Amino acid sequence: MRLTRKFLFAALSITISFHAQATGFRDFEGWHVGCDNTGACRAMGFPLDHGLPRGTLTILDRQAGPEGKFRWLRVGPMETDATVFVDGKKIADLLASAFEEGDDKTPQALVDQKLIAAIIAAGLDGKHLAFDADAKENERISLQGFKAAMLYIDEQQGRVGTQSAIVAKGEKPASAVPAAKPVPLLRLKEIPKKGKPDPSLAKAILEFHKRFAKKDECSNIAEGEPSVISSAPLDRKGWVFEVDCWRAAYQAGTILYMFTYEKNHAAAQFAPVEMLNTKTGRVSTTRGRSLSNLGFETAAQIDAFHKGRGVGDCGTSESWRWDGAVYRLADYRIMVACGVDADEDNWITLWRTREK
Repeated sequence: MRLTRKFLFAALSITISFHAQATGFRDFEGWHVGCDNTGACRAMGFPLDHGLPRGTLTILDRQAGPEGKFRWLRVGPMETDATVFVDGKKIADLLASAFEEGDDKTPQALVDQKLIAAIIAAGLDGKHLAFDADAKENERISLQGFKAAMLYIDEQQGRVGTQSAIVAKGEKPASAVPAAKPVPLLRLKEIPKKGKPDPSLAKAILEFHKRFAKKDECSNIAEGEPSVISSAPLDRKGWVFEVDCWRAAYQAGTILYMFTYEKNHAAAQFAPVEMLNTKTGRVSTTRGRSLSNLGFETAAQIDAFHKGRGVGDCGTSESWRWDGAVYRLADYRIMVACGVDADEDNWITLWRTREK
């Protein structure tokens, strides 16, 4: 393959607003909460050890929309036929009939709405929640930030001033609450599953990387060391490349590049990737950002996992799908609390999509 020496270099950093939006992630003194781009919210509470979450956890979900059903997930000590205590006072018995059935990925959840409402009401001004009258301090769920977390859900779901609010109750009927937002549909493009690029393409990508990758993104890779980690075809001529960016003790970062053809010119550029801001919940398209522990078998789907610590029990998990123009964010999950008993399926989801 013969390439012209003239390369078309894309803009180094472009941000394009995307219309859908989540609400971001918040930490209210030991209660973590986030709402996704449909309006569904999840709150997590933990025992606190010197202000840091430790051990087990409890999870409360609330759907968006006027009905706004609750689900209190059975995680850790919340077994069926247990009893809930707030500040040592018995609040409710958790009978097996109050739980829905779960599976390997979805734990059993308490779905009795009146029972959940009673537990929430008792906890708003409480200090700790336990599932045993004699629970030790490290087994008690702190309620220090519970009320603030519930108010945040009221605000994000548009419940303030309505009868369906948890904290900010009012006279307006539940019907005044906005409906849940639809799950965005990703329209994907079929691309080749296998292929091998001409060696000259990788050389051009590395030249581009050395010239334009930001130093603060790629901080500890020596100038002569960057290499192409993997590559995959985007279409009949185009390719995506993954290039070394930074390395740490238990993870590494890479940058995605594209090589496409426009008329008689070969174009090396940063791959456009949608990124979510966990503070604002906004999703925007960026170029030249590093991604942690990237993995992909084909260019159709890429996944990244930034570890909060070496064992990988906390951090952020993201996945993207190629739609022919941009890597669209397909899923985003976060777990800030390290050292708690929660697998990735129970992390807080800030972004979700569906595929056609």
